[in-house]
Amino acid sequence: RRIIICAFTGKAAHNVHGNTIHNAFHIMPNQQLTFKNLSAEKLNTYQVKYRNLKVIMIDEISMVGNKLFNIINLRLQEIMRNRKPFGGVHILVIGDLFQIKPMFNGWIFEDIAAGPGYEYAPLAQNLWRDLFLIFELTEIMRQKDDKRFASVLNRLREGKHTDADLQLLETRIVTTQELKKLQKLPHLFAQNNF
Repeated sequence: RRIIICAFTGKAAHNVHGNTIHNAFHIMPNQQLTFKNLSAEKLNTYQVKYRNLKVIMIDEISMVGNKLFNIINLRLQEIMRNRKPFGGVHILVIGDLFQIKPMFNGWIFEDIAAGPGYEYAPLAQNLWRDLFLIFELTEIMRQKDDKRFASVLNRLREGKHTDADLQLLETRIVTTQELKKLQKLPHLFAQNNF
């Protein structure tokens, strides 16, 4: 394989016809997010599988925290037998950094905090800051036919919303009964009671 497409969640991975990050790089899902070397057998399997690997695309990068990003870097160095960042493999990431913070992890653009397994974290390279260029897409596609609503959503995501913005959003609240009629539309819930 020359290209791997992956994402943090199974749903996102399915949507891009790829694998989860954990599956693609044999990273055990746990809350500690500490790096463990592969067994000789697993390492050999991944070295054969990825011997021609050139590019990795990671979707929903906002869900990938700084510790997990570091583990991906270390795993690729291990698999590729190369100490260059990410084992010399090109990394392309896609996502909206205004989304929810990764669980049990810091934002990808923050330095890794010291803690168990990360005693030397303050000395670690910030991979995001040091190696990545950001290209922001500015053309709105989902709300392109409703510029007013798009402007409200942009102000809301930046925490610059007005009282008028909140009043407009409140007009979009529906009851559970009305919800059944609107199944095909995107939904936003404050909490999951279902």
